[in-house]
This record gives sequence, C-alpha cells and structure tokens, in this order.
Amino acid sequence: MGLSKSFFRTLALSAAAVLFTASATAQITAAQIEQFKQLPRAQQEALAAQYGVDLSQLSGQSNSGSVTPSPSLQQLTPMRQVNTQADDVIENATGMMNNSADDKPEAAITTKQKPRNLRQSLQQFGYDLFAGSPSTFAPVSDAPVPVDYVVGPGDSIRIQLYGKENVQQELSVDRNGQIFFPNIGPLMVSGLTFNELKQNLNAVVEQQMIGNQINVTMGSLRSIRVFVLGEAFQPGAYTISSLSTATHAVLAAGGVKKIGSLRNIEIKRSGKTVAKLDLYDLLLRGDTSGDITLQPGDVVFIPTVQRTVGIGGEVLRPAIYELKNEKTADDIVRLAGGFLPTAFPAASRLERIDNNGAKILKDIDLTQASGKTAALWQGDIIEVYSVLDQIDNIVKLSGHVHRPGGFGWREGMRISDVLPDLRELLPNPDLNYGIIRRETYPTREIEVIAFNPGIAITQPNSAANLALKARDTLFLFGSNEDREQRLATLIAELRDQARFLQPPKVVSLRGYSRFSGDFPLTAGMTLGNLLQAGFDLDQFADKNYALLARFNSETVKTSVQVVSLANPNSLAIPLQALDKLYVFSMTEPREPVIEGLVARLLQQADKSTPQMVVNIEGDVRFPGRYPLTRDMSAEDLIEVAGGFRESSYAVSAELTRRSTDGSSNFVTDHQVLELSQAASKTLNPLDTLQIKRIPEWRDSNTVKLVGEVRFPGIYTVKRGERLADVINRAGGFTSLAQPEATVFSRASIRENEQRQLEALRLGLQQELAAQAVTATNSSNSVADAEALSAKLNETQAVGRLVIDMDAALAGNNGQNIELEDGDEIFVPQLRNAISIIGEVHSPSSHVFTAGVSVKDYLSRAGGFKQRADKDAVYVIKADGSVMNNHNSWFAISRNRLEPGDTIVVPLNTEYKDGLTIWATATQIIYNSAVAIAAIATL
Repeated sequence: MGLSKSFFRTLALSAAAVLFTASATAQITAAQIEQFKQLPRAQQEALAAQYGVDLSQLSGQSNSGSVTPSPSLQQLTPMRQVNTQADDVIENATGMMNNSADDKPEAAITTKQKPRNLRQSLQQFGYDLFAGSPSTFAPVSDAPVPVDYVVGPGDSIRIQLYGKENVQQELSVDRNGQIFFPNIGPLMVSGLTFNELKQNLNAVVEQQMIGNQINVTMGSLRSIRVFVLGEAFQPGAYTISSLSTATHAVLAAGGVKKIGSLRNIEIKRSGKTVAKLDLYDLLLRGDTSGDITLQPGDVVFIPTVQRTVGIGGEVLRPAIYELKNEKTADDIVRLAGGFLPTAFPAASRLERIDNNGAKILKDIDLTQASGKTAALWQGDIIEVYSVLDQIDNIVKLSGHVHRPGGFGWREGMRISDVLPDLRELLPNPDLNYGIIRRETYPTREIEVIAFNPGIAITQPNSAANLALKARDTLFLFGSNEDREQRLATLIAELRDQARFLQPPKVVSLRGYSRFSGDFPLTAGMTLGNLLQAGFDLDQFADKNYALLARFNSETVKTSVQVVSLANPNSLAIPLQALDKLYVFSMTEPREPVIEGLVARLLQQADKSTPQMVVNIEGDVRFPGRYPLTRDMSAEDLIEVAGGFRESSYAVSAELTRRSTDGSSNFVTDHQVLELSQAASKTLNPLDTLQIKRIPEWRDSNTVKLVGEVRFPGIYTVKRGERLADVINRAGGFTSLAQPEATVFSRASIRENEQRQLEALRLGLQQELAAQAVTATNSSNSVADAEALSAKLNETQAVGRLVIDMDAALAGNNGQNIELEDGDEIFVPQLRNAISIIGEVHSPSSHVFTAGVSVKDYLSRAGGFKQRADKDAVYVIKADGSVMNNHNSWFAISRNRLEPGDTIVVPLNTEYKDGLTIWATATQIIYNSAVAIAAIATL
C-alpha cells in the first residue's frame, strides 16, 4: 500500500491529543500525510482502525504546527463531537437548578397546569453548526473570484490575447509582486484588486500591442496564513485559501468552544479590528455581509461568551442564547423563532438568581407590554407553557358503538343527540346498562350516572334520555363483552379521588354472574342494578342464596348479610361504596368465591370482634368455611353448603362449639344436633357442623367380566358379593370356556406388582453399574443384563390372583373370593396347546398330547441352551399356579401336563456372576407374559 507500519506508529504518536504507543517519537511530514490521503477512503479507515488513529486528528495534524503547511479547505474533515464537563459550563450554569431538592414541591407552585419540570435540558444555540462541518467547500479552482479580490504573490493570472496575435499564457505573481508580460516586460500587480488588474492590463495592451485585445482571468490562487485564536476548539495558525472568509477559518479550527462567543468574533489586521462577525446573522437570517474575506496575517479572535439567557417550552427553538443587543423578554422570544401554535404566553415564568444568590420564580405575561419588556439578567431562563390539553365543549362516546369519539357539546344536548338510532350501536349491544362519566365543577371530581340506552334512544321524550353536560363521556357495552377492561381507567379514577371516611364509589360483583368485576357506584344504585351491570346471572347461579359484604369505613370492619336474588325486596337493597355481592353456583364449589372474604373476616377479629366464620364438614355438597351471618342457623349453613347429598344422614349431626371467656379459658364442646331442630339452632362464631353419611352407603362398584361366559359385560356388585355369584349372574361358562385358565386381575395387586417391577428395575440398574465399575462380568453377560433391563421396562403388571375356579364354583370361600370395585375376570377359550419359553433353542407352542412328558416337550423345542438352568425348570399351569422341583428337572418331567400349561426354562443366574436379581426378574417377566398371552386370546 506504500505506507509502512512504522508510519502509522509515528502518526499515532505525533497527534498532540492522542498517544497510543511509546516506541517512536518522530514527526509526520506533510508528504506522508498527502501520501495517506491518496489512498481510497476504505483503506484509510481500515488502516486508521488497525493502528488506533483518529482520522479527524490526522486531518487536523498540521493545525497547530507553525512550519508544516496545513491542508486546504477542500481537505478538511468533519469536526469531532466534544461533550466535556468544562465545555458545558454555560449549559450547566443555566440549568443548575434542574435537580435541586427545591424543585420537588413544584406542584404547589404550578396551578394552571399539571406539574412539570420548569427547567428543561436546554442546549446552547448555534454550537452544533461546527459539530459536523462539511468535508469540503466549493473547489478553489472553480470558485468565481470577486472583483475586489486583492492580487498578491503566489497567485497566477491567465491572459488570452486575440486579434493580431493569438496567445494564451498563465503568469505567476512573484514574491516582488510582479508578473512578466511577454513582449512588454515586468508589471507590478501586487495590491491591485482583480478589477483594477483587468483595467491596467487592458490599458497596457491597447497602448503597447496595437491590434490586440486581452481577456484576463485568475488561475490558481495562493494560500494565505491566518491565525484563529481565543476560544476556538483548536486555536493556532492555519494555511487556507486566499478566498476564505472568517467563518472558513473558524471551521478550519474545529469550531467554537461552548465558552466562546458566537456574536462578537473579531477580525484583526495589523493590530487593528477591521470587522466583527456575528454568527447569529448567518444562523438566523442567512446574512453573510459581515463574513469578510481574510488576508494574509489576519487574526480571527473568538472572545468568551458574556450574557446568556435560556428559553424553553412552547417556542420554535428552545435553547440557551447569547445576548448582544437583546435586553427584553420579547427579544429572546424573537431569537427563539416565536411561539408554537400550542403556546399560552400568558402563562409564562421567569426563573432567576437574584443578587443575594436566592432562586426566585416570577410569572410573566408575554402577551402584555409589561411582560414583553421585562428586563433579562445573566442566567435567566424563561418557560413558555402550553395551552391545556383538555377540550371543554365536548361530549365523548366510548365502547360498543360504530363511531366512538368526540362530539361538540351544546346547551340542552341529550343522549339521543349523540345516539339518534340503535344502528349507531355495534351488534349485540347491552340495551339495559350504560354509564356517563361526569366532572363536577369546580373540584372536577368524577361522578358516574347510569342510564338505559334502549329507552333513551327509542323514547327520546322519556326521562331516560338524560341531558348531557360538557366533558361527559358515555360508555356503552356489548352483551358478549367483558366490562372490567373497559372500566379499568374509570375505576382507577374513582379510587384515586377517595378520601378518609369517603371510600371510593366502587361496588363489586364476584362469582357466577355473566360479567364479574368492579363497577362504578351510581346514584340510587340497587342490588338489581348491579346485576344489570354484570349482564345478569350465570345460568347455573344460585338465586336463593348470595352474600352481600359491606365495609364500614368508620369501624374499618366488614359485615355480611344473606340476600336472595329471587326476592324483589333483596334486589331493591340500596348499595353503598365498596359493597361486594358474592354469587354462587349450583354445581361448583363455593369456597373459592369467598376465599378473600373469609380471610378478611379472620383478619379483622380481635378481643371485641370474634372470627365471624363457621365450618361445615362431611356429607354435604360443598363443605368448607363460610361467613357467619346474622341469626344464622344450622339449617341456613346446610343450605349455604349446597344442601344434603343423597348419601347424607339427615337424622342427626354433630355440632362442635368453641367458646372462651376472653382471658384465659378455652372450651371445646361436642353436641348431637337433631336435624329436625336445625332451623332453630343458632350458630356461634367458629362452630363446626359435621354431617354424617348413611351407614353402609356405598357408591356403585363394578367388575368386568370378559370372555367365554354367556353374558359378558360390566356388572354392578354389592358389598359381600363373590366370584361365583357374578359368574352365575352372567349365565355361567360357554361350552368353549376353559374355566381353570381364568385370569382374575385386581387393581390393588396390580399396583403392588408395579411397585415390585420398579424396585427390580432400580436394583438391576444398580447391579449393572457396580459390575461395570468392578469389570467382573464378561461383555456377553453385561449385554444380557441390559437386555433383561429393557424387557423389564416393557413389562406391564397384570395383578393376577391365582384362583381355583372349580373350588370357587363349588362354594369354597377360600377360593370364592369377595369382589372389589374394578376387578376384571377373563375367561379364555380352551387352548389345546403346551408352550415352551425361556432358555431353549426354539421357544414355541405344541399341540397338547396326553401322556407326553415335560422332557419330551423340551426335546421338541430343541433342548436346553448353554445358559439354561436345568434344575430350575418349572411349569406355569393354566390357572396361574406354578409347579416346580428344586432337586431335578427329571422329576417334573414325569408330572402330568394339561392343556394351556407353559413350560419355563429360566436362565442360570449363577452363570451371571453374581447378578442375584436375575432369577426374580425373569420369573416376573415370564409369569406376566403368560397372563397377557391368555388375555390376548379373548
């Protein structure tokens, strides 16, 4: 790339503000900088990022140098972003009260509008002009030269002779200020304006080169050296184009510090001030008349800023402004561009620090002469407030309507004026319940009024068509719309305006109404109106029993009374603030509905107020804990709990009563309560009523009978009924049945077997882990054990109970067992086969042949495998019993076999090197497999 790594190390070191390494100290030459700038922009950024060089620092490298030429204006890069604490001294001083503790009670000061922070985060105006200065000005080679441009050494002049001679030449002004004109000689041009130069050269050609005419233009222009001093971002000497103005020099120096003045920039020449530059003329009016062209040696001096005033709020340009000739509040408003359309200048404020160092706040009316001419002090800040957000003459429509929104209010306006037709409502409206949110003056507290939308719209002359007031809001609801979300904001407003001994005007509906939740308390609201607000009751609601909880704000206690929603007198009960209605279901438990109410009653208990709750337990529909209401009887409590069940013992109950003397003694007493007298038995706090169950009451128990019986199916059995009884009820066995092979499955046994299987699985896994650690088993043994573990995972417990069916049918109570709920009886078809499973070469089934021994069947299955345990062969009989001989398998081979038997040849567990769990696991697997196979044939 033509640039070495050492160049960038040197470049990084030589930047005055940034030091990256300590390995080199050489200065970068202008030639190296120019070489870097010839690279593509992407390569410049990549190299700069690699070596940690700031391109903006590189571009300004020569600004502070007094010898090395600086880049021209075309080469200047955008200025840096600087936000140091020192640079923000004016902004910090102007906003020094932003976070003071004294601003906290501002709500008490401001009465015309909601509380707000008087001081905003204002920025100094104009300084951001230099935060991103343009990367180039108009190219010097193409810029037109003004007629008053002063020619000097280093400029070049292009002349074109035409007429008698046709000559085009570019002449340079030497350091003596002369040009050498061909055929004429040297001519002094330094100090002439461009216009004077053209006139002089025209005169020379006319006098000395008769027959020729001349055209004069400027060629390349010289660079000039100027100084930018004072509060510039990077003060120093700069080499710029001779066409540059004072603003160009300021931009070349990186702009003005925030402590520098934008309005009193001085241009000094030969020690005298020749011009003053006010950048506000450029920024606010686009006036460049004060931006004079610089000459060599000029000094652009930026003094410190003097007077500043801030203005915020509803103005076009809220900012901190430097004052020059401005003295009044009206002057600062003009600097800020004037007011916004939403401004309310009459409600403006001036914040000031007086001569004693105290902060003061003054109201000023910027619409009046006294406010406009208010004198400004250093550090003042003016806040212009906006008009109020509220719209006064309006009526709003919200909810279940086609066109919600605002309507212009007029005197005498009614509901029908906003809702002239039912077609204004969305489909499925609630025509019985609507509310109006109204603000009462002068406090502007909220009150809520209920109305009947259906009558108000269809009968505009009725009393239901209420007159509206300004700022009313009408809420309409749908018949399938939950009201809680739509009313949430209104309920929050009602709660916010509550005061001590003035609870929020809110009532609640809990439980089994169509829509439960909180609703506003309207004037004259009754229990029936609350049900209308909830769009009536749920279809399974209990209309005969409901609870109304009432909160007393003076005693801070809650009382409860029973109401009947089917009784017109109860529906006419007037509601009070914070009333809650609890509605119960005929089919669902009631305790969850009143859980919060019961907790409240328990919480408010003390020495003077007992725990106003009672309990009911036992055989009722909804046992639990319920509030104790006035004069509540045992019969009432039973009704509260949903009444008796079919199995309830309705003769007597047990009443447990707890009593205390309030100081040291507590007594528990059990009483027998005749339920015929329950209506006259008044309950006390914490009483418990125990409803018993009818003796010998049983729920319906069933057993399942499947297979070869005449009438298979599910049979209901009574207590004490036995196996033979249900077989006889099913018509006995069919001619194809094999009774001795009946599989009797019981749930309790199945659960026990399942637990054993889980234990076997765990034990086998532990032994496998131990064997893997000790490495005492062969790989084949471990593989077999893993296969056994997989089989255990697949095995399902059957819960088979071995029964001698012949003995059971003969009436032997030892075999004719009593049935339980969930028993399953499987009677298989006669299976004329003998099965051989386990460690034989060909596990299979063979046709039963009378007189054929176990040994013969084993021979038909290919004989024993190498790992078979010959001494542990056993036979699983068709009824599930097991026949074995621990001494020799030859003894069992002489025993008589019967159809359906299964010969099992187990694995030699001793061969498995200590896996003692093997025998038990394999036996369970085989026994379960035989039972499942028998059931599968049904």
